Amino acid sequence: MMNRSVVILSALGSPLLGPVLRTLAKNDVTVSGVLLDGELPARDRERIQSRMTPGYKVEGPADFDFSDVPFYFVKNHNSANALKILQQLKPSYILNAGTPRILKRPILEVSLGVLNCHPGLLPKYRGCTCVEWAIFHNDPVGASVHFMTEGIDEGPVVTTRAMKIQSGESYETVRTRMVEFTAELLAEATASALHANLTRDRMPAQEAGSYFKPISDADLQIVKEKLSTGAYSC
Repeated sequence: MMNRSVVILSALGSPLLGPVLRTLAKNDVTVSGVLLDGELPARDRERIQSRMTPGYKVEGPADFDFSDVPFYFVKNHNSANALKILQQLKPSYILNAGTPRILKRPILEVSLGVLNCHPGLLPKYRGCTCVEWAIFHNDPVGASVHFMTEGIDEGPVVTTRAMKIQSGESYETVRTRMVEFTAELLAEATASALHANLTRDRMPAQEAGSYFKPISDADLQIVKEKLSTGAYSC
């Protein structure tokens, strides 16, 4: 029998872990464990830091005050050891808060589903740097909570929400706010999913969408200028 709780998959250096833990607590969602898959590669940590406001600090386990949440260290979220821990914990849902892996079927199917909050409005914006691409195309910036499948950002959507951008707001501020925004949306959607006992198989399939590759430096500069000058019109 599954517990009315969740397990978080993350890695050291993920900016999502701290905000997700805090917002789950605010929404009275019980976390029965956090599985940490090593540390994000240096290039990923540098990329994250470059997007954030100056002085932004990614929280680590030493910064958390969650004495009742056990942390487990695994070599790979797809490993037999990770699967064994999840089977023992029996969570209703698994939450992605920065796994460095493309999750395989055994992990995707060990609970009612794996929930992810993608920083883009699905199904139109799948893939990489969707915040940037949305601004580039003068589309709304937002996030989507969806059930993860073996396809990238293709699972059934639980909820979506647009994030308001202020005129003249800097790119770094937008990106920093998006971390808290996705954490809050994931926590709210998780609480609702627990209440409704949602499962991936009972949700409608996601409609056809578009996949975006990482934005180029030249196009990123256009995005930054559109924000700083107020030319972003959405």
